[in-house]
Amino acid sequence: MKDYLVGYGEGIHHLALVVDKIAPCLETFATRVYPLLHSGKFTSVNKGRYAYLDTEASL
Repeated sequence: MKDYLVGYGEGIHHLALVVDKIAPCLETFATRVYPLLHSGKFTSVNKGRYAYLDTEASL
């Protein structure tokens, strides 16, 4: 973590967006060179999905 902060400084770590359908959004991000790193489903009362994208190349 220290090396990352020295190299890039502080910034946003997570950003949440609410969308009606996640699949088309992920396809759009993939075409803009933000590959999917991890995704899954929430199992709580507020069921939904989440995804982590790799944006390091655009830093």
